[in-house]
Amino acid sequence: MKLAVAVLSSILLVCSVTTANPVNPSATTDTGASTSTFIPSTKGIGLGALDDALPDNVKHLLDKYAEIENDRNQQKKKYWLLKYRYEGQHDVVVGCKKYLKTLGYKSQNNDDPKHGEFQKAKLDYEYQLSKLDELLKSLDECESEFGRLAEKKWEIDKQIVGLVFGTPLDFESVLHQASLIKKTPSVKKYLKLKSFKYKIFGKKSGGRRKHKDLESSDEKPDEESGSKSNKKSTSKKRRASSKFMGRLGSLFQRPKREDREPLI
Repeated sequence: MKLAVAVLSSILLVCSVTTANPVNPSATTDTGASTSTFIPSTKGIGLGALDDALPDNVKHLLDKYAEIENDRNQQKKKYWLLKYRYEGQHDVVVGCKKYLKTLGYKSQNNDDPKHGEFQKAKLDYEYQLSKLDELLKSLDECESEFGRLAEKKWEIDKQIVGLVFGTPLDFESVLHQASLIKKTPSVKKYLKLKSFKYKIFGKKSGGRRKHKDLESSDEKPDEESGSKSNKKSTSKKRRASSKFMGRLGSLFQRPKREDREPLI
């Protein structure tokens, strides 16, 4: 009897073990995999939030937009003035070179009175050439500044798109989404007001001062120049200066890309 009870107990124990729920080995690994591929996202405030009073964080980014646009406009004016001066100085250098070449044929003898004039013209040519190199360096620096401003604008584009439309960003759509934000009436009004303030108060800042310095240096005669061709080129530049400001405005409106101007 005891033996039968023992056998029955053993059978019941085996049955209880085999009917227990099995453990799913993938349960823990699935959790780990899902956390490793999770990308956090934020919901944007939406274009509707721009219909009424603009939030302060949006205004902060729009202020940066306005500052970049003002810097770009000032840089563009500086660029065209430098380019105009560079082209004029290039003509001066070409004239000096031709005059120097002409004197070279006439002053083979050191005792020739033309020899002293040749040496003077040579120094003048080197001086004018150095001025041309300086203008070229200024143009290169101006182009670099255009690139820096473009990078700053791209960063602001990403920030304001993330704020309004949420993250993660679709980088291919950032420019389009940023343009949608700027087209909203409240944003357009805010940016227009900022632009107007820059036009009013910016004229008293360094932008106009730099512009005036460039003009004054351009009109300064080359007293050290003894070259006849240089004098002719300078007179041509003076006659053209009265037409320059009118032409400058039309240059800003050109729809096509200029030779050296990097547009933002």
